[in-house]
Formats: sequence, C-alpha cells, structure tokens
Amino acid sequence: TLPGTATDAESELRARWLLLVRPPAQIVGDVATLSLGPYAGTAKVRARLQQADWRGAERELVAVPGSVEKTYLQARLAVDRGKSGAAVVLEKLLRLADHDSKRALRAEILALLGRLHFEKGAAAKAVNYLDEAVQLYPGLAEAQLYLGLATLERGDRERARTALAAATRLPPRPIE
Repeated sequence: TLPGTATDAESELRARWLLLVRPPAQIVGDVATLSLGPYAGTAKVRARLQQADWRGAERELVAVPGSVEKTYLQARLAVDRGKSGAAVVLEKLLRLADHDSKRALRAEILALLGRLHFEKGAAAKAVNYLDEAVQLYPGLAEAQLYLGLATLERGDRERARTALAAATRLPPRPIE
C-alpha cells in the first residue's frame, strides 16, 4: 500500500471501531475524514441502521459496491423494517460467507437468522443458529441477547441468564 493509505483489513477495523466508539449521529460525518477504504459505505449504513433511519440506510446502500456484506445489510434492513423474505437471502449468504475470512459477518448472519426464527416463535431453531453464532464469535451482543431470550423461552433459565449477562457486557456491534 502507499504511505498513508490503509489496507482493507485496517479499513475494516477502523470502520468497526468507529461504530463502537462514536454515537451513530456522528459517524456519517466522521466517515469522510477517516481512511476507511471500501468500508466507508458500510459504516454509514450500519450507523443509519443503529439510528433506525431506514430511508437513510437505503440511500447509503446505493453507493456501497456489491458484496456479501452489502447483501447482509440489505437483509438486515428488511428484517428491521418487518419485511418478509430475508430468511431466504440470509440462508444463501451463509454459503457465501467464508468461515475464516468473514468470521464476524458469518456470525452476524447466523444471529440475524436466529433472531428471525425467535420472532416467528421457533425458539428451538433459533437456538441452533444462535449457538453457532456465539461459538463462532462470542463477542456478538445480538447473538448473546437472542440466545438468552430463546433459551429462556425453552425453559433453560440458567443458560438464558448466562447469555443475557454476556449480552449486557458486550458492545452492540462486533469488532474484529
């Protein structure tokens, strides 16, 4: 890389760090001043999603180049807005998200699938997805939260307490 430019890995780390340390309202402006490379667009979309700014997220998604992460963010937007059909897209994304190079993204996909199944009343299926997400990436608060809720619904209070306690200690988005 050229002096002063970031590698893709460094750009991704900066984008994920930014989502943890800055309030979502500040992120969109900050993205322009940081060297986030190809992750600038996805950082803006994630910030808009954290703010529940669905229209803003849709506008930001237009500028994001096609990728597995872009498709994940589109599915997440659909889930957050209560639209159907996201589960099919997420299942396909699981096959595309490589286990090693996209560990955090794969865990996010699994957690979102678990959330979908939990919200549909399929706690047992939700636990399967959420267990895999937590094994793959224990630092994902959303996976721990829904694992706690799903295991509580299934009557496993001790396991639910452990997962919910873990969720409260974690930041809202993964960092890798």
